[in-house]
Amino acid sequence: MYLVRSIEDSTGRVLLKAGTQLTERYIQRIYELGYPSIYVGEPWEAEIEVIQPVSNQTKTRVTSSLRDLFTKRGPEQLTDLTEVEQSVNALVDELLVNQSIVFSLSEIRNHDNYTFLHCVDCCVVSVLMARSLRLPTRDIRIVGMGAALHDIGKTLVSQEILCKPARLTKEEYQIVKEHARDGYQMLVQRSSLDYRAAIVALQHHERIDGTGYPAGIQGRDTHIFSRIVAVADVFDAITSDRVYRKGLGFSQARKFLNDNQHQFDESVLSALSEYVAEYPVGAYVKLDSGELGVVIRLNWEHQDQPVVNLIADPTGNRYKKPITVNLASDGRRINEEVISLRDSQASF
Repeated sequence: MYLVRSIEDSTGRVLLKAGTQLTERYIQRIYELGYPSIYVGEPWEAEIEVIQPVSNQTKTRVTSSLRDLFTKRGPEQLTDLTEVEQSVNALVDELLVNQSIVFSLSEIRNHDNYTFLHCVDCCVVSVLMARSLRLPTRDIRIVGMGAALHDIGKTLVSQEILCKPARLTKEEYQIVKEHARDGYQMLVQRSSLDYRAAIVALQHHERIDGTGYPAGIQGRDTHIFSRIVAVADVFDAITSDRVYRKGLGFSQARKFLNDNQHQFDESVLSALSEYVAEYPVGAYVKLDSGELGVVIRLNWEHQDQPVVNLIADPTGNRYKKPITVNLASDGRRINEEVISLRDSQASF
């Protein structure tokens, strides 16, 4: 059993490199660090290049600035947002310049870094959707800041509740729901911050059908920036592994959002589809032949027909060497995205 994707801490430092053969000692240490699952497989799977939409340097800078912000407490927490704003602007600049972008599988998270890594990925997805909607660059930067800071109110919620390794009780959920108003109050007082970023913190849990919170606003009376971040927030949350549940695959997440489109802005959902592949590179899929494969390259004109490496026959026996197949020119089709393969041997 080998580690397929590297495990990094919140600063971007590699704790365990992809391709490492996992021993009981390694697995125990990973468990102690609070990672609910990891990606495992054969050594060649570690060589699959999962291209990220932004450079590691930029993403690490944003992550570091948010980690510093989210770990502060008291009046000094929001006294200086310069580094957060500069790092988010650098991220926006990269996403606007890069013409061939796809949002890929998220990094592995533990309970200590979930909140701000969630904010980083929400920032990336939100900026991509804002770009797709052709918002002005200045507005895209504000969307980025709003997405990066949308959960700042959670710094007022106890770690005991935020890191609870189980579903929250009704009482605990009510406490967490206050983070929307709290975040707004924290941000709206910052004169250096565009007020629309604060609006995002307030409204990112509102829903088109009025079932959201804190105000239960119906229709499109919420700000477009909030409607963008609302989709990014849900997409990242449902595709992330938590201690009490496994994350959905991208195809399943897109289906979930489409099935619940009455809650979201349709134009934003369409924008998400432009930059989020149905079956991203690194995703494990089961074909109608019963064979198991891993996506190694996308076919953007036929998103449901990527290039895959077949790794196991219909009975589950692994091939000695992967068999590369371009589904766009092959008769076989994907039946489903397989979620459990990546962590079935190393789920905590």
